[in-house]
Amino acid sequence: MKKWIALLLCLAMVLGMTACGGNTAEAPTEAPATAPAATADSTTADPHAEQVTLTIAYNKKGTDCIENNILDQILLEKFNIVVNWQDLEDSDYATNVTLQMAGSDYPDILWHANNSLAQELSLTGHILAVDDLEGKLPDWIKVFDEGVDGGWAYVKGMLCASDGKLYCLPSKNPRNTAMCWHLRAGTMQEMGLIDSVDDLPTTVEDFVALLEQIKEKDPDSIPFMVQGWGHVWDGWDYAYNVQSSYYQDYFSGEFVPYGPATDNWRQMLITLNYLYKNGLIAEDYLTTTEDMTKENTIAGMYYAEWNWAGSHTNAMNERNSQTDPNCGWIYYLNTIAADDSQHVYNKETPYKSQGFVLTDKLSGERLDRVLEFFNWCATDEASEILSWGEEGLTYTVNTDGTKSYTDLIKDFDTTTAPAVSLNAYTRFHQDFIPNRNVDAVIAVSGPVNIELGDSFQAQGYGYFKPLNFLFDTDTQEEVNMLKTLLNDTMTDYSNKFVMGMMDPNSDADWEAYLSALDGCGLQEWNQYYTDYYNANLK
Repeated sequence: MKKWIALLLCLAMVLGMTACGGNTAEAPTEAPATAPAATADSTTADPHAEQVTLTIAYNKKGTDCIENNILDQILLEKFNIVVNWQDLEDSDYATNVTLQMAGSDYPDILWHANNSLAQELSLTGHILAVDDLEGKLPDWIKVFDEGVDGGWAYVKGMLCASDGKLYCLPSKNPRNTAMCWHLRAGTMQEMGLIDSVDDLPTTVEDFVALLEQIKEKDPDSIPFMVQGWGHVWDGWDYAYNVQSSYYQDYFSGEFVPYGPATDNWRQMLITLNYLYKNGLIAEDYLTTTEDMTKENTIAGMYYAEWNWAGSHTNAMNERNSQTDPNCGWIYYLNTIAADDSQHVYNKETPYKSQGFVLTDKLSGERLDRVLEFFNWCATDEASEILSWGEEGLTYTVNTDGTKSYTDLIKDFDTTTAPAVSLNAYTRFHQDFIPNRNVDAVIAVSGPVNIELGDSFQAQGYGYFKPLNFLFDTDTQEEVNMLKTLLNDTMTDYSNKFVMGMMDPNSDADWEAYLSALDGCGLQEWNQYYTDYYNANLK
C-alpha cells in the first residue's frame, strides 16, 4: 500500500486541509481500471484475477469524501474491486434508496444503512439475509462472540426483522457509555461553590441546590443547558430510574411497559417544573437551536448539561474559554440519582444498529469477493487501517510506539476547518468499523467513555439493558401506530407540566394526562408488551 502514500499526501496538499462537509477541492483522477500485477507464484491461480466492479450507495452523513481514497486503494490492490460510489446526503438517503429498490436500478451495497431501513427493504425481496452468509464471515462474527455478552446470537436477536432474519451487518461499539453529566467545575471552584470535583453532587436534591446557588451568584445565567427538541428530561430520566418507553428496572427486575405513565416520570416532571419556574433552565428551551446553544456557551451562560460523553467536554471548554479561560468543564465520573441507592447510567449497546446491507445484485464470484472484503474488515489488520488511516497523513507514531492523529484528524469533533474526518479518507464512519481500535477511540474522544464505564461499573451503578420485542407484522403495525400516538401525547403533556401550563403536583392534572394516554391506546400497548415479555423475555 505504500506506493499510494505519495498520492494521498499530495492529495492532502491539494485539498488545502478542506473542512469535512465544507468546500471540496477538485478530485484526483479515477482509480486505475486494472489491478496491480498478481503476487502469487506462477503455479498458483490468482483468486482475484477477475476484476469486480461494485455500485455502492454511500450515506455521506455530512462528510464530503475524498475520491481515490485509502479504501479505494485497498479494494483495488487487495481485492481487485473497483467501486462506483453513489454519494447520498443523510437526509435523502432512505428516500433515494427506497425509490431505487422499487425499480431495477439499485446498488450492490447500501453503505451505512439503518437497520430499520434494511428491515423495510427486506420486504422487497432484494436484500440478502446475513443468516445465509455467515459461513463466509467468521471474523466478523468472532468480534461479537468474543466481545459481547450473549455473542452473535444476542445481537442477531436484537436486530432481526419480523421473519427472524438479520438483514444488516452491524458493527461493535467499543465504548462503555454514551452520555453523562458535564459540569463547569473550574468556575464553580472560583465561585466558592465547591473545593474540588470530589464535592460535586450525586443526588438530585444536592444537584438542584447547586444550580440554585449558581443562579444566586450569577443571576443572568442559565445554570442547566437544554437544547431544544423538547428533550428537557434527557439525563433526568436516568436520575429518576425511568425511561420514555418500555424497560426492565435494573434494581427490582420489574418490567415497565410504558415509563411515562409511572410515578417516577411524574416525580421527574415535578423537579423539572421547579427548575423551569426558578430560571434554572431556559424559558424558551423548546426553541433553543444549536447555534443559540453555542452562543450561550461562549457567553458563559451554562454551568451543567447532559450530553454525549467524549469530545463534547472539549467542545464546551473550547467555546466557553473564549470568555472564561478557567471554566474547567469536566465529564463527571458519577451519576445523579433521586434515590441514592439506585444510580443508573447510560450504557451503550455493544452494537451499532446501522451497518452494511447487501442486495441480490450480488451473486457468485462478485458476492464471494464482497464477503471476503467484509470479513477482512473485522480483522486486526483492517482495524488498524480503518481506525487510523495512513501514517504521515492521518496519524503519526510516537516515540513510545503509540499512535496519535495528526491535526488533520484529531480536532474534527471539536473545531472547524482545517480538520477533516477520518472517513473522508477511508469512507468508513469511525463508529461503524466492525472491530474498531480502542486506542483510536481514545485518541478522538479522550479516555472518557472508558473511564466512565469503569467508574460506573466499579460503583455498582445499574443500566437499562436493551430488550428485543419481535412481533408479527400485523401486531408491529399496530404497535407502531400506538407508539406515535402515545409519544406525541406524552411529549405535549410533559412539556406542559414542565412549563406550568399543567401542574405535575396536581392529582387532577396528572389523572387528565393518564386519561389522555388511555385514549391513545395505553392499555393496548401495555397488553402487547407485557404479554410478549412474560412469554419470551422474563
